[in-house]
Amino acid sequence: MGAAAGRHARARWFAAIQRRTRTSERAFGDRAAPEAQVLAWEKQPVTIEDSTHMKLTVRFLANGFPREAEFNVLIEDLLVRNFAPGETIHVLYDPADPTRVAVDRARSPIEVPSR
Repeated sequence: MGAAAGRHARARWFAAIQRRTRTSERAFGDRAAPEAQVLAWEKQPVTIEDSTHMKLTVRFLANGFPREAEFNVLIEDLLVRNFAPGETIHVLYDPADPTRVAVDRARSPIEVPSR
């Protein structure tokens, strides 16, 4: 695969991850975002420009019960340390299925704001 084809494939993959993340956030609606403790992280094999694909395992309270969930997220390299094990982040979850979790990007940014 040529360099241009590789860049296009990575760009398509990145766009798919971003669409999935935004769809997950919309599916959870305006649900209050609980704090979650990061229990584990694992770097995934694909990185896009200045972002790293991570698998996070978190613990949080959902519907009054402690829950653990694992999910993938693309995090800008400058912010990855904020998602290290032991750190506290904010998540959104589906009340009908608390294993469906996404980072609450408004309270735990995964991107550095651009000007």
